[in-house]
Amino acid sequence: MSSRSDPQLRGASSSSAQLRECKPQLENEAGDLVRPCGLIAWSLFNDTYAVYRGNQVADAARIPARETGIAWPSDVEDRFSDLPAENHNTDPATRGGAAVTGPMSEDEHLIVWMRSATLPRFRKLWGIIEQDLEVSAGAGPLGRGGGGRGGTAPAGGAGLG
Repeated sequence: MSSRSDPQLRGASSSSAQLRECKPQLENEAGDLVRPCGLIAWSLFNDTYAVYRGNQVADAARIPARETGIAWPSDVEDRFSDLPAENHNTDPATRGGAAVTGPMSEDEHLIVWMRSATLPRFRKLWGIIEQDLEVSAGAGPLGRGGGGRGGTAPAGGAGLG
């Protein structure tokens, strides 16, 4: 998919004519330019995850997932500018994905999402759990059900995504 503008992501000022590769998500409903523009940014994955210790969410402690350090350093440093997002997914009725706020170089979920996958089936890193996870007896692999054996998942960067 080529509905994006890499020069715009790097911070180059662009006119509507220079950003034609971003169509159909080039402008918002009011005709203002969108940054970041294009269908790829517009469809930014907007799910969130939470991992809990225990069988009941209400009785369990939430296990934190670090959401920084998930993008390639070269992407953070070289491919995304410190310019803030503008007019991006501001209308919930037409929103394709999550809204981007603040400097684009600080939104690592956006940076990971914008990296093109080389294969049709792919995974994108969402967060990193930095502690061992214990699997309850009968919970199956990582709590997905179906029975299983107890144990721990190794720490040191087990990823969600």
